[in-house]
Amino acid sequence: MLVGTFVIVALLSGSAAALTAHLLTHPSLQFATPGPDRRIGTPDDVVVTGATMLGPQDSGQNTHSAASFAYLIGSNVSNFPDDSTYDYILFVDGEIEFAPNLAASTASDVQLDITGGTLRSTTEFMFHGGMRGEAQTPVAGVVHLDPMTGAGTFTLSGHFSPAEVGADFVLMSQTLSGTTTILLADKFGKIADPYLDQLVVLLPSNATALILAEVTGHVTEATHQGWPSRGVLVAYTTDALGCVSFLTGVPCSGGGGGSCASFSECEPPLTAALPPVAGAPKKNKPTAKRLKALATSAHGNFGKATGASGKKQARFYKKACTALKTLASVAGKANGKGRLGVDLGAIQAAVAKLRSFIPGC
Repeated sequence: MLVGTFVIVALLSGSAAALTAHLLTHPSLQFATPGPDRRIGTPDDVVVTGATMLGPQDSGQNTHSAASFAYLIGSNVSNFPDDSTYDYILFVDGEIEFAPNLAASTASDVQLDITGGTLRSTTEFMFHGGMRGEAQTPVAGVVHLDPMTGAGTFTLSGHFSPAEVGADFVLMSQTLSGTTTILLADKFGKIADPYLDQLVVLLPSNATALILAEVTGHVTEATHQGWPSRGVLVAYTTDALGCVSFLTGVPCSGGGGGSCASFSECEPPLTAALPPVAGAPKKNKPTAKRLKALATSAHGNFGKATGASGKKQARFYKKACTALKTLASVAGKANGKGRLGVDLGAIQAAVAKLRSFIPGC
């Protein structure tokens, strides 16, 4: 679920500006260790303090109150670690700087270049007969994100330098895959997701967006190949955000649809953005007809939802949401085949604005 970025990426007002993500820390999370849900900041957290170390390799506690962490298994096996099968656990805080790469992005693959930042990991494990200790690293890499589904990959590299001499860890290339949720400030507290709601409470008052990424992957460095890892990254930004169409580079307002404030008010921009059926080239006409039918389905089901309640209302909202998602997907595929004939970015922005009025969409 990618909430609030619509089908454009949340950027600074200029398309070349950078975005700084601060990994979330909060006093209420100090010494919290994730339970079976593999998240920090939920009721099943286990608080570990004192001299107790974590896992079979004596990882340190969550001393810096981090919401982000990574599990590791210290061998090349097929399964990914969880709260009961990890060898190492690292709690991570710091900052990551991103720069949108619009030239390398498409409607279904947004590229964000990691241009800077520093991560800090907690005490890791016994090494060379001593404690490896905390480590810091500058980071570099690239993120690919599908804004329609939230699916994405993170490729990171860095050089973790702990206090212990000879315990450096050069992360050559770690590719993590998973899902990302980006929640803009106007949606704080308005999404029916208990974990996101809990995280929002922990954000500073000037936060403009919340980022949640849940990923798996394999560690590659000089002496270890293919160690499976699983991690959660929780971050926020205080940067002033705007938005830019992937295809046109034109700034948009409110995520598409201008200043409209309701589903019905925001339908005209979608109608205007769709290709007309009448007069459409023969090869484009089936797409135009299908897009119109999907827009009609979204309109009808949203209207039924507003007059219903309980499970029936949820069912109609889900149908409306599905129709809009399918509409954007059909438009994207048609555009790739040269059979759309209109601006894909305008359709996607209008769809995203409408989705923001559908609970859970």
